[in-house]
Amino acid sequence: MGLRERLALARLQLITDIRAEEGDWPAFVASVLDAGVDLIQVRDLVASRRDRLAALKVAIAIAADRRRAVVVGADAALAGVVGADYLHLGAADGPVAVNREHLPSTSLVGRSVHSPAQLAEAAADPGVSYLFVGPVFSAPGRAREIPGLDLVREAAALLPPFSAGSRPWFAVGGITLDNLDQVLAAGAKRIAVSAAITRADDPAAATRALSERLRHAWEADPASAGFARDVFGDPQNATFRVPPPPARPRA
Repeated sequence: MGLRERLALARLQLITDIRAEEGDWPAFVASVLDAGVDLIQVRDLVASRRDRLAALKVAIAIAADRRRAVVVGADAALAGVVGADYLHLGAADGPVAVNREHLPSTSLVGRSVHSPAQLAEAAADPGVSYLFVGPVFSAPGRAREIPGLDLVREAAALLPPFSAGSRPWFAVGGITLDNLDQVLAAGAKRIAVSAAITRADDPAAATRALSERLRHAWEADPASAGFARDVFGDPQNATFRVPPPPARPRA
C-alpha cells in the first residue's frame, strides 16, 4: 500500500509532543499505534530540535515495525532530515511549494484550514494531499472565531469522504469520544485528536474507543461501499480495517 492509499484509508491521526515530561515516548508510541492510531503526528513547539529529531527517529522505527506512519508537524527542514513520508503544515506555515523544497519527492503534504476560503484554496492546490478542517470545538490560544461544525459540513460537501477522487480530510479541534458523534453527523469520517488521547489516564484505551467508533461509522455508511476497492483497485483489499503496507527499511 502506497502513501496515498494509506492516507485514504486512515481514520485516526494523533497529534502529540514528544512527552518529555512523562518520559515514556517509546512505550507511548507503541501503545497508541497498537491500539488503532493510523498516523502519528509529532509536533512539539517546546523541545529542542535535537530532541525532536531523536524522538522522530524512534517513532519512525516503531511505526515501521507496525506498518504505520509518522507525520512531521510544521517543520519541513526536520521532515527532510528524517526523509518523512508526510509533512503537516498549519495555515500560516507558508506555501506548499516552498516547504516541499526540503522534502523527498515522494513525501505528501497536509494543510490546516480554518475558513471556507482556506478550504477552497487548499482543495484546489495540487500540492496538498490532505486537509485538517477546524477547529471544531476548541483551539488553545486561538482568539479568532472557531469555525465549528459548519466548516465540517462544507468540507463534506466539497470533498465527499468516500469519493475516491476526493482529497482526504480530518476534522480537528477539541474532538473527544463524547462529542465525536456530532462530528460524524456533520459529515466527517476521519479525525485528528491530541488531548483526547495524550491526556487520557489510559491512552491506549482512549485510542481503542475512538478507533472503534470511527470503524463503526465507516461500516455503517452506505456511501462507503466499494471505497476501499476503488482506492486499491483490487477487490481482495476491499476492507476498512486498513491492511498494513509493506515495511520499508530506514537509514
